[in-house]
This record gives sequence, C-alpha cells and structure tokens, in this order.
Amino acid sequence: MKKGMFVLFLISLVAVQLQAYDVEDYIPLRVGNFWVMADSGDYGADTSVQTITGTTMMDGYLTYISEEESWGSIDTSFMQLREDGFYTYNKMDDSTYWLMHNIIDPFFVGNSWLAAEMDTQWDEEGLLYNQKLTVYGAIGGFENVTVPAGYFSNCVRLEITGSYHFFILMGDDTVYNLHGSIGNNLTWLAEGVGPVKHYQFDADDSSETFSSLIAYSCSAVDEYPNVPDKLEVYAYPNPFNSFCMINGPMGSHVQVADLSGRVIDNLFLNREGNNLWKPSETTTSGVYLVSLEHNGKYYSTKIVLIK
Repeated sequence: MKKGMFVLFLISLVAVQLQAYDVEDYIPLRVGNFWVMADSGDYGADTSVQTITGTTMMDGYLTYISEEESWGSIDTSFMQLREDGFYTYNKMDDSTYWLMHNIIDPFFVGNSWLAAEMDTQWDEEGLLYNQKLTVYGAIGGFENVTVPAGYFSNCVRLEITGSYHFFILMGDDTVYNLHGSIGNNLTWLAEGVGPVKHYQFDADDSSETFSSLIAYSCSAVDEYPNVPDKLEVYAYPNPFNSFCMINGPMGSHVQVADLSGRVIDNLFLNREGNNLWKPSETTTSGVYLVSLEHNGKYYSTKIVLIK
C-alpha cells in the first residue's frame, strides 16, 4: 500500500514538472498597470512604483515602456512578449540598452536557458577596457507567497544567476582584473498579477535585499492590503524614503503634519481605504504625524521619513 502511494506521488510530481505554462499568464502587460513594492535598504524599507506608461516598436516587436520611480529618480526599461518568451531592454548608460531573455515560453518546472550574454570592448586614453557578462535563467518551481498585498498561491519562482568579468589591458599587460558571480536573484510571479516578491543576494559583499508587493493594478482591477476591522490609521513601509501607503477608513480626509503642528499635505483615502503619499522634494527627513477624522472620531499615527 505504501509503495503504491509513493508511486502515485512520483507520477503526480512528474506530471507537474512536465506541464507547460504560458508566460503571458504571469506577465500582464497593459498600459496603466502598476506595481507598488516595499524595498529593503540600508535605512529600512523604501517604496518603488513601476508603471507601464505606453508602447513603442523596437526591433520589429510591440514594446511596453516601463517607468520605475524610487529614491527620487525614474528608471525606464522596455518589455516585450515574443514568440519564445518575455524580454526586457535594460539600461546600461544614457544611450545603451542590453537585451535580456527573462523567461522562455512556454516554460516548465526545471527549465534553464541563457538569458543574456555581453562581450564589449572600448579604448580610452591608451587602455583597452573589456566587459563580459553571462546570465542564466531557470524555473525553480511553484510556491505560495504572502506579502502586504495579500496571499498568492502557486507563484512561479524565477531564478537568475550568472557571472561577470571586467579587465583592462595596457598593450599585452593586464592592469586591472575583476570577476565574480552576479549573485542569486529570485522573483516570484503570480498568475494574472506579475511580480509579488523579489530576493537578491550580492555575492561581492554578501548583502541581501528584499521587495514585497504592497499594491497593484492589472487589467483595470485595483488590489490593496485589507484594512483592519477596527478603525485606525497606519502607514507602510515605515520608516520610508520616497513613498508610503497610508491606510484607514474609506473616504477619510487625512492630514500629514510635522511635530510643530504645521500641515504638510492633505489627501483623501480612496474606496479601498488607502492612498499613496509622496513627500515633496522640500520635505525634510524627520517624524511626521498622520491624522484623520472619521464619524466624529480622530485617529493618528507617526511616520518616519529618511532621505
């Protein structure tokens, strides 16, 4: 009996691994879609917002323009769904992008592929600079993920690894040589939603960074963390650097003030009971008081801005 159950388990495991999945089900590309992530950093959690702002044509393919705003700056990248998978054009400098094959299509559990390869040279002041990069992708499996935006079952775990080599030649002599691993980069993708969690391990300094989905909008459907049953106001992440999501009773008027009582900003919570607050460039680091009034009662909490 036990032997039979074990055989059935092996059969079901093989069946899952052999099942094909369509990448477009896990990468929803649509103008207006956005994802708000809480990112770990040296000063605690920060917030980044990635938005698909438009489309263009690149190399004969429909291309989606993505803008990610974080730490007061905006990074632009380009995304494509091709016949063999999902690609991104990643920025190297002001005028150069390199193409990366993020996920093959269709994909299976256990798949691996060459995601990107770079081998460039340039001359500068009598020196020959060489830069090599090799990146591999793999499908590690499916996992359930819980983040501030909610619980997501059967998320695809995408694994990105690789190596780099940078060296400088003066004639036949190597005057600088640096090589190593790009570390371990994991992304969990939920069906119909896209990225819900990131993990990055930097092999050079053994540092780790994390990102978790706070809110998102895909296919004109907005999703946000559930507001607690009891009435209160709270913000996430806290402390923060660029943005924080303020939550409370739906439709409430919210004031953000400094500790002297001077009002910094006013906003209203939407039908989901939240709003994304972005301090102005002139707002300095410090402790701020978020307060709201609802049905004649007042609620408040403190938030910490670190620039």
